[in-house]
Amino acid sequence: MTWGWMRFSVVVVALLTVSAAAAEPCTAEAGQKAVTGAAELVARLGVAAARPVLATPEGGGFCGPYAVTVIDYDGTWRIDPVNEVNVGRSVRALTDGAAVNFVTGMIGAARRGGGRLGSYFTTDNEHGKPVHKALFYIDVPSRRVVVYGGFIVEP
Repeated sequence: MTWGWMRFSVVVVALLTVSAAAAEPCTAEAGQKAVTGAAELVARLGVAAARPVLATPEGGGFCGPYAVTVIDYDGTWRIDPVNEVNVGRSVRALTDGAAVNFVTGMIGAARRGGGRLGSYFTTDNEHGKPVHKALFYIDVPSRRVVVYGGFIVEP
């Protein structure tokens, strides 16, 4: 495992936003659909109008128990359905330098992606069992935000 993937694994665990009410398990395809659907909603409605829609599992902003999150180009969270306390908080307020670097790197990668879905995948061993992790992200340039979701997925 390379340093980049190890750092990714640590940061994805920190970025996973889990709802209190666990839904169906997430698959990579469902994670992609949740992120792209949320991005389309944010592009169409704007961040403020999309926030209450994405806050509900019926609004399409969840994959299994994990929520899709929106962060602006400056690194400030704009939508976090599970941890509303993060809304308005800057990634630079995190004390973990690796997490700050990873999130700012993800924002940069999304912006360079030209509106195309980007992804990272890794598998870790937790308690002797493989855990598959996926991160999907997409730039919404008309709203100057990146929509992303970090998920533990079933293979």
